[in-house]
Amino acid sequence: MADYTIMSWNVQNIFEQKASTPAELAAEPTTVGGGQRRARIVEASTKLYDTYGINLRGTVCGIVQRCDPDIFILIELTVGKNDLQSGGNLVSSQVEFESYAADNILVDLNGRAHPAPWQMAQSNVNAADLVAAATAASGVNVASKNTIFEQYAIFWKTSKFDYIPPAAQAGQRPRIEILKKDQASADLPFPARRPGGICLSETGGNKNQVYIVMHHTVFGVSSKPRKDTIDYLSRLAEVHTRPHVVLAGDFNVDYITDKSAYAPLETLPMTVRNGANATCSVSAQAATLKNAYDQMFTKGIAEPQKPFGGPYDFVGEVFGDDGDKARRISDHLPIYANITLP
Repeated sequence: MADYTIMSWNVQNIFEQKASTPAELAAEPTTVGGGQRRARIVEASTKLYDTYGINLRGTVCGIVQRCDPDIFILIELTVGKNDLQSGGNLVSSQVEFESYAADNILVDLNGRAHPAPWQMAQSNVNAADLVAAATAASGVNVASKNTIFEQYAIFWKTSKFDYIPPAAQAGQRPRIEILKKDQASADLPFPARRPGGICLSETGGNKNQVYIVMHHTVFGVSSKPRKDTIDYLSRLAEVHTRPHVVLAGDFNVDYITDKSAYAPLETLPMTVRNGANATCSVSAQAATLKNAYDQMFTKGIAEPQKPFGGPYDFVGEVFGDDGDKARRISDHLPIYANITLP
């Protein structure tokens, strides 16, 4: 049996300018980004790094290194509509977009180490309504869509895990799948965003596989779609057919006040790893946290030999309880859980 730590974090709205310093942007060819869009990127980066004195990428990587996870799930890689459209239409019907933010974080995590201690995979752009339209026609009016376009990313230590690709992707670079099927191969009606999934295998002698499912639920104006999403997640084929599963993300349903909404997962059964102890929304007021939106559930995972896990309070550890400054990194604390594979 082996113990591992998994960390999940909604790092708020990671556009590329948040993960690029002004000096890095200044060193790029002037053609990169082009015109007004480039000017906005440079301005936003300068405000974050120079005006507020915050190095987002360095801070995120420093917090990851403090938590020292074996797997790090990154939620809310944000993609602007202008990255996906030209004249109102999709540039690519595959909706595949490489996030420089995730690439830059990987570079910083690896540093100059050789061989690289971390590997990373990204998902395609995650917008259920956009993807459905894109597969139906090559010309899709992106401007008419209201979804916030996002991606998932996951990082894992190469000394602990290997990537196991789906049969159709053998030999290709690692990629997070966008999931939507139940056990009967019917499409589940996820509102706006679908979950992502990836299979990793232990590098040691046991070679146990663990399937990681990640999700960021759209908050919206009504709680019903958020609660319905939890039910759809419990019906995913991968959750039922894979022996060892970790489900993590920002569900935008408070486990403290709406615990019953998580019943479809807990009756599978899946074990909640954070629960009411994970108040993770960062308030502008010093040391004030609220809402247990961020959660992690496991199936087929042995009781950990270490403590279960919980949130990591980077507000106090890194910013001295300055909630306003901490929120420029994220309005969520990262959560982590210790798991034991048999």
